[in-house]
Amino acid sequence: MIKELRIENFAIIDKLELSFCEGLTTFTGETGAGKSILLDAIEALMGGRAENTMIRADAERAYLEAVFTIPDGNRKEIFDLLIEEDLLESDEEIIFNREIRRNGRNSARLNGHAVSVTLMRKIGSYLVDIHGQSEHLSLLSVRQHLYLLDRFADNAPLLLDYQTIFENVKKLRADLDELRRTEHDAVRQIDLLTYQIREIEAAKLEPGEEEVLRNELSRLANAEKLTSLAQNAYTLLEENSPDAESISGMLGEVTKSVHNLSQIDHDLDELSNQCEVGDA
Repeated sequence: MIKELRIENFAIIDKLELSFCEGLTTFTGETGAGKSILLDAIEALMGGRAENTMIRADAERAYLEAVFTIPDGNRKEIFDLLIEEDLLESDEEIIFNREIRRNGRNSARLNGHAVSVTLMRKIGSYLVDIHGQSEHLSLLSVRQHLYLLDRFADNAPLLLDYQTIFENVKKLRADLDELRRTEHDAVRQIDLLTYQIREIEAAKLEPGEEEVLRNELSRLANAEKLTSLAQNAYTLLEENSPDAESISGMLGEVTKSVHNLSQIDHDLDELSNQCEVGDA
C-alpha cells in the first residue's frame, strides 16, 4: 500500500505531503478541486506520461515522491526484480521518485537509484491499479492472471512446492543436457584420436627417422652450396695447376671444404673426421 505521497510544483499544486493509514482512504470534492491531479501524480510515479506541461506555471521543475510498503502477496516477484537490478534497500518499503524538468531532462529513481521508466512501470504494476486507466488495470494484464488465480485459490504452500520441484526439474534437465554435450564431445574426440593413430600407423615411422628427414631436408635446401664445396675439393685434388700452393696447403683447403660439407650433410661427418686426422 502507499504510505506517503509528496508533490511539488505539479499542475496547480505548489507543495503537498500526504500520509496514508491502512484501510480505505477516500478523497471527495466537486469537479475541478484537484482530485485527478493526485491520480496523475501517482500514475507518473508508476512510469506513466511525464511532460513539462505538468509543471506548475511559475516553476522550472516538478518533483514527485511516493513510499510504498511491499505487499506479501507478490513480495517474491518484487524482490526478484529489485535484486536483479541491485535496487533492494529495504525488505519493507520501496521509494519512487520522479523529477520533471521544463528542459525535458526528466529523471526516474527507485530507492535512490536512477532507473528506466520501463523498470519503474514494471515494478509499479505490482503495487498500484488505477481503475479506469486500462493500461494500469492488472485484470487486463495476462502475466498477472496466474498470480490472481493463485491468490484467489489461496494455494501458496502448493505453489511453493510446485516452484521448488519445477526448479529442481530445470536443473536436472540442464545437467542432463550438459552430460549429453560432454558425451558427444568425447565421441568426437575419440574419432579424431582414432583417425590420427591410423595416420601415424600408416606412415610406418621408424626410430631416428625424423633426424634422417631433417638431414635430407638440409641437404636438399643447400644442394647448390654442397655442389660448390664438393667441386672445390675435387678441383684441389684432381685438377691442380703447376703453380698451385703446396700439397699441405691444398689438403688444408680440402679438409676445410669437407668440414663445411659435414656441417650441412651429417652423413659426411665420418669423412670430415678422417680428413682432420689425415691433415694432422
